[in-house]
Amino acid sequence: MDFLLNAVVIGIGGTAAMDLWALLLGAVFGLPLPNWGLVGRWFAHLAKGTFFHKDITAAEAVPNEAALGWFSHYAIGILYAGCLLYTSDAADDLHRVDLGGRRHLQTKTQSQNTH
Repeated sequence: MDFLLNAVVIGIGGTAAMDLWALLLGAVFGLPLPNWGLVGRWFAHLAKGTFFHKDITAAEAVPNEAALGWFSHYAIGILYAGCLLYTSDAADDLHRVDLGGRRHLQTKTQSQNTH
């Protein structure tokens, strides 16, 4: 349960920080804000079987695409946080995941027995 809670908190926090950064860049440099509605449109069309679009802005609009886009934006942030937590735990434990595939990691007890 700690893993899931940490992933949600870190994911939402990191995504919110990214959104605040986008607001700052918009205010200071006049950069346009991301259009999460287009992300929602893409996900809605994905559910209908369309993966690629020549121009997503020309694709048919769907109801609640902005809400779906914002939800997807934060859900992906939570997934990224979960991946980060999982791989960092694996690196700490040295026995769950071989992150590089090029080396075999030994536990501390195995390496201490050989010395």
